[in-house]
Parts: sequence; C-alpha cells; structure tokens
Amino acid sequence: MTLLAGMVAFGGTCHRRAGARGVGSIPLTARGSCSVVCIRQSRPPRIGRATAAIVLAVALLAVAPPSNGEGAAPSCEMRAPAAYAQRIRDVVASPRDVWGEQVLRSADGPTYESTQNRLAPILFATRERHRPLSPSGVYAVPLAYPQGEGVPLAVALHAADGSEIISRHATGPSLEVEVGAAAGERYGSCVGRLVPATLADGWLPIVETAYVDATGVRYTQESFAGRIGGARSIVSFIKLDVDASASTAEAQVLFKTSAPDRLVLDAQQPITVAPGTTSTIYAAWVHQPPLLHPIHANAYTYSRARAAVATYWKQRLATGMQIDVPDPHVLDAERAILIQNLVQGWRYSVGNLYEELSFAEALDTSEVMGEYGYPADTQSILNVAIDRLPTRYTAWRVGEGLLAEAAYYHLYRDRALVHRDAVPLRGALAWLGHRQQKSGQLLPEPLSSDLGGAVNGLPAQVVAWAGLRAMAPVWRANGHTALADRAWHIADRLEVALRRAVARNHTRLSDTSFFVPLVLGSDSKPYGRITFTREGSYWNLLMPYAFASGFFAPKSAAATGILRYLAQHGAWLLGVTRADAHISYSSGGQGLGQVYGLEMSRFLADNDQADELSLSLYGMFGTAMTPTYVSGEAISVVPVGGSWYRTMYMPPNLGANSTYLETLKLTLVHESSAGIDLAFSTPRAWLEPGGHFGVRGARTRFGRLSYEVRRDGGRIRVTLDLPRARAVRLRLRLPSGTQVLSARSGGRLLKVDGEGTLSLPRRGRVVVIATVGTSNAAARPPSLH
Repeated sequence: MTLLAGMVAFGGTCHRRAGARGVGSIPLTARGSCSVVCIRQSRPPRIGRATAAIVLAVALLAVAPPSNGEGAAPSCEMRAPAAYAQRIRDVVASPRDVWGEQVLRSADGPTYESTQNRLAPILFATRERHRPLSPSGVYAVPLAYPQGEGVPLAVALHAADGSEIISRHATGPSLEVEVGAAAGERYGSCVGRLVPATLADGWLPIVETAYVDATGVRYTQESFAGRIGGARSIVSFIKLDVDASASTAEAQVLFKTSAPDRLVLDAQQPITVAPGTTSTIYAAWVHQPPLLHPIHANAYTYSRARAAVATYWKQRLATGMQIDVPDPHVLDAERAILIQNLVQGWRYSVGNLYEELSFAEALDTSEVMGEYGYPADTQSILNVAIDRLPTRYTAWRVGEGLLAEAAYYHLYRDRALVHRDAVPLRGALAWLGHRQQKSGQLLPEPLSSDLGGAVNGLPAQVVAWAGLRAMAPVWRANGHTALADRAWHIADRLEVALRRAVARNHTRLSDTSFFVPLVLGSDSKPYGRITFTREGSYWNLLMPYAFASGFFAPKSAAATGILRYLAQHGAWLLGVTRADAHISYSSGGQGLGQVYGLEMSRFLADNDQADELSLSLYGMFGTAMTPTYVSGEAISVVPVGGSWYRTMYMPPNLGANSTYLETLKLTLVHESSAGIDLAFSTPRAWLEPGGHFGVRGARTRFGRLSYEVRRDGGRIRVTLDLPRARAVRLRLRLPSGTQVLSARSGGRLLKVDGEGTLSLPRRGRVVVIATVGTSNAAARPPSLH
C-alpha cells in the first residue's frame, strides 16, 4: 500500500481511486510545505518505499487537522480550533454519552467508522507534574522481545514522530535524527509536516513515519528492534529514505548521540543528498554495548533482521487463541496489543516511573493472557505477584491474587501451582482473618496507592470476598480442605456484613437508577455528573471492580439500576470509561481511563448489554488509543494547552491493553456459572452479507472450544467444536432490518428468540444452518438510555 493509502495525487488535487474511502478532492498547498493533505477515514496509512512519485499525506485517524487557510503551510504548532474545542466541551459537559447514544441509534450500530472523526489523535505523552515524558514530548512505541521473569528487560523506545530512539528508559541514552539544510532540523519537529507512527502490515512491531523538512525534502522512516549476531542484546535498526528529487536544495542527515559507541553507521556524517536525487540510509543503535564483534548497517543486515522480527512474532502469536473477524482494525489491534503485553509481562508500564508491579492490573492481565492461550506468560505474572504479596498485603491485593490463581487453575488445571502457592496464600488468608472485625467487615485501608488514609471502601472488601469464594473450591478440589473451610468462613461472614452495609447506604434515584457509595458509612451522595468531581471520578474507576464481582447479581434489580445510573450520569464517552484525568491537565479537564474499563466490560457482558459492549470495543479506537495501539493511564479529551493533538499519561499501559483484549474476547466468548455464551455481543456489522467471525482454541473452564460463523446471502453456516459445559448458547446478531427466521442442527429445528439466540443441542462437533430474512420490527432503542 502506498503512502497515500489508495489515493493518487495528480493535476494539483488529491483524488480517490475508485472504491477508496476518504476525501475526494483537496487543493495542493503552497510549495515549501506538505504537497497535499489527504484525510483518510478508514485504515491508517502504511508507508511504502520512498520514490520520486511519493507525495506526503498528512493522514490522520480521526478529524481533519486545523488549517491556516487555503494554500497556507500547515502550522507546526497544530493548535486546536476554538470551534472544535468548544464542541468537545459541550459533549463532555453532558451527563449522557452523547456520541455513544448517536452510534447506538444508528442503523449499523458500533463500527470502526462510526466512532471516528470525533476527536483528534493522541500524539503527546506526559509524566508527573505535567512534564513531557520524552525530550520531544511525543509518546514512544516500546519494542523488545519477551524475557523470563528473572531477566532484566531490554526495551527500545521508538518515538512516534521518528525523531529518536531511547534505550531502556525515557531518560536513557538516545539517538536523535536530524535532517534538512545543514542537518539543522529535528526529524518530526514540525507536526504539521509529519505523518505520525503506524505499524508495518497494521500490527507488526515495525514503526513507520514520514516527514517533510522546511525545504520540501521528503523522508520516510522505518525502524524496529531486532537481534543480530555480535550484539549482546536487542539492536534498533533504522531505514531512512530521502527524496530530494523535487528540491533545489541539498539535504543532510545526521544521527546525533552522546554515546557514539552505540551507533553503527556505514557512512561518514553528515550524509548529504544532492538536489534532484534520492537516497536510502541505514543505521543501527546498540542498546547494550559493547559488541561481541563488529556489525554493519546496510540493506542486507536490515532486511535479514526485519524478516526475523516478522517471523518471530507471527510464530509467537500462532501459539495462542486465534480470532477471526471481518474488521482488519480489530485484528491489527489485537495482535499489536498482545505483543505489547508479552513484552511488558507484569510491568504496569515500561521506560518510565510506572515500571512497577501494580497488583490489580497485572493480575487482571494474567487472567486475560491465560484466556488468550499463553500459560507461561500468565504463570510468570502470577509468580511475581504471589511472591511479592506478603510484603504488600491489602484486602484488594489478596482478593485479586486469589481470583487470578483460581482463574489460572480453571483454564489449565495446574495442580502443581496450587500446591506451590498454598504456602504464601495460607499467610494471606491468615492476614485477612486477622483483619476481619466482629461485624464481619474488614478493617479500613486506603482506596488505592495514590490515595492516603484508611477508609471503609466497598471495592476492596468485595474483591476480597470474590477471591475467597473463587479459590475455596479450588483448594478443596486439590486436598487443601483447611484452607477451603477457612476461606468459606471469612467469605460468608464478610458477605452478610457487606449486604447489610449496602442496604443501609444505597440510594434509589427517581429515574430508577441505583447508587452505591465508594466508601461505606460515608455521607457520599449520588453524583449528577460522575466525573466532574475528584471523588466521583475515583468512584467511576474503582466501583466496577465491585460491580463485576457477582456481588450484585447479574440482571438483578440492583445491577440494572447501577447500569442505568452509569449511563445517565456520565460514566462513558463513546462507551469508554471516563475520568477527570487530572494527571493530564495542569488545571481542570475531562478525560478517559481505558485502563479501568476491563471490569466495566465484564459487568456489561455479565448483564448481557451487547450493544454497549460492542460500543466499548470500537470506542477505544476513536478515543483512547494511538494508531500504533498504545494507550496511557489517563487520556485527554478536551484540548490540553490549546494543542490539537491529544495527550496521554505514562504510556504504554498494561491495564489499558488488557481492557481491549478482554472486551474483544467477551464479544465472542463469555462464561458464567451457567455455561458458555458465544457471540452474544458481536457488532451487528460483522454479519452483513459475506461477513464472518470465529475463534480457534479458546480456553474456558469447561475446556477448549472453536467455532466459525459465515454468512452467504440469506444463509448462515455455523461450525462449532464444543467442550462439555452445563449449557452453550449462540447468538447471531444481524444488521438492522434483518432477523434469523429459522435454525437447524442435524435435521432438528432449533428455537430462536428475537435476538437471534439459540441453545445448542449437544457437545462435540455441531453444525447449525440458519436462514436470514427481513425484519418488520422497528429498531430497539438502547435499553440503558
């Protein structure tokens, strides 16, 4: 695919090829700036080889960038237009998910396209006290290979503007790329002339950018972290194509570093490219010198290392669960995020001060990676968390540890792990018992690591209760009856006390929604707009841990009321969890916390909120991830400091990654104590004529399963290989105006409800044939809104 991603520039305008999506005709800008601006609405641009015919497209995933007027050079500052900023403020000021409701009411429902063109892309990253995370202020893509739990991580941080590569940490040794006249311009420094990072083939950990310098010379850059003989650790490889064919000035390239022993360059610096010519430059950056023997940076070593990276990751991902859906964006994100998680392991982030164990997010990730079929990586996270637990006891951490241990056992039946961890978890159980008061509740503790002061928080106690209930039967099944009995005893007393406390503290609102305070016994009242106070923001981030625990029975009056409260009081933006995101703003602002969306997605799935769950999946593309599928702990929505590009805090983020993976899995496979529900929340557009989706080798507590759904006109064929479960149901969610008329399996007519849900008659290999016809029923309004 060319840089214009299906668009061809000629005759002074940018025109679409037949069938391509995007803006039809856009005037060329003045000479000396970008030659053309093409706004692309579907797939991110994939940068090919630089040639004399390449025309740089400032291609963006979301809305059109601000312009200085027709024919004017794009601004290097890229300020947010006042009208755009005000539109965003109006949307976030509403207590409703304005955009989400629009999407849910549309004929197609949630799709990639329907969640785009609303917010500017994310480009910048900050750290504590709102300072830039890197010298350029731009986020970095973390590149590495998975390491064992006891092996120090070697990671390369490749800036998303192509300006630098940093070793290990944002403050570590770096290689900067200087271009332009006399190599006096930092590559990517003018964001108005930059195509920010995308990934090769949409998902491989190979970073692609493009840039035009101030004299009009064009550059395309590709970089990755690979391995090569002679190096102790990973090496970052860079390929820079320079196109000065249309320039009257020479260009110079300089690789600038304070650690010259790390730079490998088979040319003298600065490298000069004459006017009217093109050139390809190769360089390498050694992350752990010295070299064992000399290496070279040339086309041969680059192509070999690149091919090895692609082969490694394709083979690595082939060992896990395989997902097939018709939307390539969804698949690209899944693969890219799996790679990030395999690299990060238990680490909340990498390359910054957040490179630490955050128990809740790490243990949630262990569950997700177990579901996706990576047992060694799952066990590695569990090992680190359980080993460190005795020095960092809290009720919440103990509960999360028990939940993750039980989840791993149910997926892999690893009795040896249960026996090994019985010793440290016996200590955790004793600690919980000492913390239990006469009332049955646990002693107060801080709500989170960044909130001081012990309080009687509901989420921590409910998570502890859920963990005890999950692990007790596992211990009993493996002969640890004393541990099981003790766990049941603590859990039973705790449940009685918590239900009494919730009965005293909840509020039933006039709109029939149901509010439970974050801190039991407090005077906290329902929030009119949840995230417009710091307390309300923490409520929105932490309470889903209690909601998804099963304490509020799925589809009960309480659970339904909680869902209604979330929907009507500002919990979501395009289905993504909202927060005040104060760490992204020097003063008040509104943002997103995708990292805390995992439990929200589980709560939605448990309560069969199919439309809202598919909205959450696609909303992450439109609001919370970069085109390289990197996210942070907090993400700005309202422009920060007037900048058009948005900002995130301390990327990459393990919890945000796992939120996406879990949400995707839940649309396709959802488990409950009653059995397995398949395809209950898939986006309706996936079963348009010719549509298909399925999974292979999905892990469940009942065993592994695979299924494939394919629609050919008015006929749907479903092939399933099912484990022995209590019950297995399948749902065929069709586009608006169509419905399942009938379904048969083995000659037997199956009962189908109005949602396209049917119960499967047996286990093993099952084939279902369904017929599709026109529906006369009006589209159902979203039930929560």
